[in-house]
This record gives sequence, structure tokens and C-alpha cells, in this order.
Amino acid sequence: MNYIKFLGYKQTYNVKLDIISKNFVKILPPVPNANLTSGFEVFNRSDKVIGDYRKYKTIYKKEEDGSVILSNDGSVWKEPVYTVTFEGLNCTMVGKTTQQVKTYEELEIPVVIPEENYEFLEWFPVIPLHGKITKNEKYTAKTVYVKTLEEEQTEKISEMNEIQQLTIRDGVMITLSDGTKEQFTLKDQDQTSLMGLQTLVAKGVENIPWHSADQAEHCRYYSNADMAIIAEKALQFITYHVTYFRDLRIYIRSLQTKEEVQNVTYGMEIPLEYQSEVLKDFAVQV
Repeated sequence: MNYIKFLGYKQTYNVKLDIISKNFVKILPPVPNANLTSGFEVFNRSDKVIGDYRKYKTIYKKEEDGSVILSNDGSVWKEPVYTVTFEGLNCTMVGKTTQQVKTYEELEIPVVIPEENYEFLEWFPVIPLHGKITKNEKYTAKTVYVKTLEEEQTEKISEMNEIQQLTIRDGVMITLSDGTKEQFTLKDQDQTSLMGLQTLVAKGVENIPWHSADQAEHCRYYSNADMAIIAEKALQFITYHVTYFRDLRIYIRSLQTKEEVQNVTYGMEIPLEYQSEVLKDFAVQV
């Protein structure tokens, strides 16, 4: 702590004195305003002058903690004005995109007009509603692309096609002539094999080899009767899903809202007016 006396005053103050630079000093705790602009000297306990600050007569700034900064060159602190900038992609703005104000209450937030097929979400970061602006700031209008109906339809058709392909590749459970059931995958290799094996069935070959697409499985023989069943059921399964997807695709293209398109699922019942005669016949067979 330091003992100071202001010129022309007898009162001694016990304060904390910080020398900020050659032109600025800081005094804490506060002293009467009447003394501040007269300059001061620093004393020791023996009342001997150990510091001459008689030129520090200008109040540069008063701090929130009650301390005062004095200057010896007439400098006076001026509160800075910061710049607030508004920006964004895929949109235009109505209003001032660059503003210099002291508080958030004074900001005039621009109106965001999104470009076609875009939607305004929010400002980032969030713009405070009140308070003092203490630095340069930038706020970005976040927008999101909104798919068109046609894009939603194309994306849904692609999704349904992928499910159809996976469903076919996973295969079908087939009941053989002895009543046992086996799962047969229908990958591309399986489908190609079936085409050739039908010829052997027609020729009356009794033991017909089946080579599964799964290379971890051994090849095995099936009787002529069983291979006829396998070929018939497998091709029926493939034809059904190809037919179903074709009709589902036509139905999706007919929908008028994005919500309707989004609600489409593979396996749903297609309205009768969008079912082909082939699909209707499958329904009768089932």
C-alpha cells in the first residue's frame, strides 16, 4: 500500500498505486473526486516524499471496482464502438449488415430472405437480446436446403430399389417335396444358375447339382422334382418383387406431397388403381 496526498489537501490516503505506463497510474480504493485532478505525491510513514505524481491531473477512466486511472498527458478514455456484422449463404438480407452500436438492444437484425428451395433456420451464434457489446462480432444466418417433391420422389424410389434388391438377394424359404424347408439366396450367381438348371429339369435329369453363391457352402444334388420346385418358387419370388417395385415406383411418382412420399415403405399395400394386372394376380395366388 502507498500513502498519498493530493496537492492543496492535507488528507493522507492509504491506497494501492499501480503504475500502468509512463503516462498512466491506477489508484485503489477510490478517493474524493475533488482531489483527483490536483496531482499527488507519495509519502512514506515518516512523511517523506518518495514519489512525485503532480502531473497526473486528468481522470483517464473510472473502473467498475472503484479504482481510478489518471493520466499525465491529458488523455481521456473513450469507450470504443465495436462492429457487428451479419452474413449468410444461400440468402439475401434486408437491412444493415454492418452496424456499430453499444448494446444488443440497439441492433437492428436484418430480415433473412432464403433463396429458392432454402429455409432459414437460425442465427449462429445466438444473438443476445440485451447487454453491452464488448468486442467485434459476426453472426451468420444458417440455412438448410429443402428438397423438391421430385427430389423426394427420386430419393424414395432409390431407397425402395435398394430394399428390393436386398430382399431378392436374401432369398426365399422353399418347401421341398419331402416337406422340409430350406432358405435359398437369390444373388446374381444364384439367378444365373437357376436359368441353366431349368434346362436340366426339362430334360428329366434326376440328380441336379446346385451351386450356392455362398462359397462357404458345399455344392449338393437335388432331385428333379425338388429342383423344379426350387426354380418355380424362386422365379415366382423374383417376379413378384420386380413387379411390386415397378408398381410402387409408379405410385410414388403419382404422390402430390413430400409427406406422402416420406411415408412410403417397402411392402406396403399399393392402392388398387396403381396395381398392375400382374400384381393383382399375385395377390389372388397368395
